[in-house]
Amino acid sequence: MPHAILTAIGADRPGLVDEVSQFIFDRGGNIEDSRMVNLRGQFAIMVLVGGAEEVFGRMRQEMPDLSRQTALHAELREAQ
Repeated sequence: MPHAILTAIGADRPGLVDEVSQFIFDRGGNIEDSRMVNLRGQFAIMVLVGGAEEVFGRMRQEMPDLSRQTALHAELREAQ
């Protein structure tokens, strides 16, 4: 199964983990591992996502929606 890593960073607030997770699940992705940290009010998350190539295509296309919804700077990169 192909994998990608979603990274996102921005101001912390309640509900961010749920919103990022829901974004992944709604597009057919599966969260396989994650790391999160809050440093003085800044939140960072890295998520290893498994899924078919079309899942990642949809996520890439809709990444601006995630950034608008969460106010996080988000990127998706292919995992080797």
